[in-house]
Amino acid sequence: MKINNKYILAVLVAIFAAVSCTDEDSFRNEVFFKLERGGFVRFVDAFNPLIGTSDPATFVYDAAIEDVNGNLSTYNLYVIDNGDTFLVNSFTELTGEVSINITAQNVATAIGGSTADFEFGQTLSFIGEAIRDDGVVFDTAPLDADFDDNEFGGTTQPNLYTDGYRNAMLFDLTIACPSPPDASTYAGTYDFIQNGWLGTTSGTVEVVAGPGDNQITLIDAQTRRGATGAKDFIITLNADQTTTAETQEMYVHGTYGQTTLSGSGFTFECAGHRIIITTTQRVSAGSFGSSTTIIEKQ
Repeated sequence: MKINNKYILAVLVAIFAAVSCTDEDSFRNEVFFKLERGGFVRFVDAFNPLIGTSDPATFVYDAAIEDVNGNLSTYNLYVIDNGDTFLVNSFTELTGEVSINITAQNVATAIGGSTADFEFGQTLSFIGEAIRDDGVVFDTAPLDADFDDNEFGGTTQPNLYTDGYRNAMLFDLTIACPSPPDASTYAGTYDFIQNGWLGTTSGTVEVVAGPGDNQITLIDAQTRRGATGAKDFIITLNADQTTTAETQEMYVHGTYGQTTLSGSGFTFECAGHRIIITTTQRVSAGSFGSSTTIIEKQ
């Protein structure tokens, strides 16, 4: 059989080109080469954004994390406070599953604060730093490659922050109760801790369960604004301890006519059945803006 010499030459050139693309000595950009098979830490199970606790001053969040590629020497975890980052934990043993071990005490120590300052509904932001066993540092800066000018920055592809990756490199946690709210326990008289668009002349409001299984109703919830025939306000209590209120008609404004109200927030059954909801009041001409209401069961 006759072999075409040009064919052999083409194959050899292709092989050489393929090998040279992974040769660090001849790679066009050494920084980009070092990012192959990078360092990344993720949660072992589906990410839970809630810190379940009956006392914010003693909270513990101990979800398991793992070194995805098995190539890290260190994982540093920082808390973000007032725009600055403070080291909470540093892990140098990352074989198998490791508890992330976030506690009220180590967060307070990191930021120089007190555990007494933590409260239900407070959100804490964290950022991670993964150091590979060859010393290359991977953080949350997005990877930016400009091949035209041979300029490269960042270390992490944005898709790694999608839910499926369960990333432990950039995440928020909210201090909440140990279990989801049970609407049937919410019936009773509530005090207004803070008035918003909701409010009564008496400073209290009656709450009943329903109409839905996970809903409660605030009876005549806007009498403080001098509204006659003020309507009830329905709030949905979600399993993740958030609250939502679909747009619903409320009182009739003397000048602008029918008002509507909608909003969202949090609820903490273990803390006096506290409800925190930020609502927006609207009329046909536009919005009156948003305001936060806080009520607590007597």
